[in-house]
Amino acid sequence: MGVFLITKCIIFCIRITNRNNMRKLLLTFAFFFAMVVGVNAQHLGVKTNAIEWATATPNLGIEIGLGKVMSLDISGYYNPFEFRGTRATKMQGQGWGLQSDLRYWFSYKYSGHFLGINGTYGQYDASVPSYTYDYLGKAYGAGLSYGYVFPMSSHWRFELTMGLGWLHYDCEPYKINDSQCSDIEYLDRVTKDIFSPTRIGVNFT
Repeated sequence: MGVFLITKCIIFCIRITNRNNMRKLLLTFAFFFAMVVGVNAQHLGVKTNAIEWATATPNLGIEIGLGKVMSLDISGYYNPFEFRGTRATKMQGQGWGLQSDLRYWFSYKYSGHFLGINGTYGQYDASVPSYTYDYLGKAYGAGLSYGYVFPMSSHWRFELTMGLGWLHYDCEPYKINDSQCSDIEYLDRVTKDIFSPTRIGVNFT
């Protein structure tokens, strides 16, 4: 049942493609979370990624046990913040995204080494210092992941994980020429496929 709900929520969220529907995304994620919190604590972990918090990106994830040595991790993030600065100094990336990781544990789930197959999807509006144009687009991909979980107590765990694989970027460079945003200059859409990290996590569970 949990896997079915996860699949349905991912499909619905990917269909949401503009900012006006961001509230629907957040409500969907909240509904999904409420549906799975009834699972026994032995089979469910709630987590957050310290690296994303360091970039002012709120995030939340859950991990559901699928047996003695299998689990499914799914997380989401949303960054609505815009920071002041000049074009030469400002770097930011507003957007949202979802990540999933099907994991095989070498000994027992939630402890020690694991290998995973991960997928990611996100949309962004990014600014890079000294670049003339901003970048509005989406990215998705898949890869393999490895991680290690350090049990800290009977209720807390510390996780390090990293994934490598294929990422596809599809973005539209643009430049706002006036303060009223009435004059926006767009360039041709850019697509690119790269081999890259697909996830990096320093998680507390």
